[in-house]
Amino acid sequence: MTRRNAIAIRLLSATVVALIPTLVLHQVSSTSFEIGAALAAAFLAGSELERRKSPTLASLPHTGSTNTGNSTLELSDAVETYRQSEIRDKNTSSSQRHLQRRPKVLFVDDEPSITRAVQILLTRSGYNALAAISGIDALHIIRTEPIDMMISDLRIPDMRGDILLEHAIQLQPHLAQKTLFITGDVTEEAEQLLAATGCPYLMKPFDVQDLRRAVRAILEDSAILVGTDFMQ
Repeated sequence: MTRRNAIAIRLLSATVVALIPTLVLHQVSSTSFEIGAALAAAFLAGSELERRKSPTLASLPHTGSTNTGNSTLELSDAVETYRQSEIRDKNTSSSQRHLQRRPKVLFVDDEPSITRAVQILLTRSGYNALAAISGIDALHIIRTEPIDMMISDLRIPDMRGDILLEHAIQLQPHLAQKTLFITGDVTEEAEQLLAATGCPYLMKPFDVQDLRRAVRAILEDSAILVGTDFMQ
């Protein structure tokens, strides 16, 4: 074999090895990765055989890791290193996604100023806050995406809060235990409606700390008495 061919083989081998981290970083399938590694091993093995046969090739400068006389073994070590790196990267990405997952809280009130203020408060408290100014809007959101918790005014012009809850439970049953009502209605009827839902509530005007405490307690599955007034 000529010196030019020997050099070409060596360069091709180096190129294949250099592509290994790129393949891993792009998360190729396990089968494709193993095929690529096998090809690389074959090239290196051929290069090593030619090097032993050709003094000219053996005299070429060697860059990279120290020559151990077993290029195939070096390649196997490199493949294993990159596999472990890929696993660590996947685990790290999974942990980051978990940490970035924020509970999704839907706030429903027909007063835009209150809705906006509470949405900002919940967002700053670390929640993914959604808002609706009507029962219809709220049900549209509940139909299209999962909700961890709902906060609703008892009196909404197009739909009472307890009726909204009934529809919401049909779409996402866990909201039966993950709903908080707010109301400024102090009538006996309102008390009966709230009691019938079995959900905790806050009376308007409420303190922001009471709202935060209520949301945290409901999302963390803390023991909550039916009809609990978090302002008491």
